[in-house]
Amino acid sequence: MHRLVPAFCVLALLAPRAARADKDIVIEVPGERTMDNKLFLGGLAGAGFLVGAVGAYFHLDSRSAANDVSSDRYTGHAWTSEDEALVDSMVKSGHPSTPGYSDPRYPITGRPKYVS
Repeated sequence: MHRLVPAFCVLALLAPRAARADKDIVIEVPGERTMDNKLFLGGLAGAGFLVGAVGAYFHLDSRSAANDVSSDRYTGHAWTSEDEALVDSMVKSGHPSTPGYSDPRYPITGRPKYVS
């Protein structure tokens, strides 16, 4: 199908000329891809898959780490020094969690340290 679209475009452009000139319309369609082209496209697809897999791995890894320090519902778990150390290993106290982002809850001081 993708080879037919350019052919139809060429036919549409040449149709008025062909009607006037009464000539045959000849369209040349290239044959198979060369081995170099196939290898290049295969390498490109493989690299894209590899980069996507690495990105998915790091996304899922960071998502599980984020789930360790946050909750969507009340858990009844008291905040401990171990929890603070886990959060501090990811974001130091006084720094925003995302560089360049100013948390509206702590606009100047950054994340305070809470230990029970």
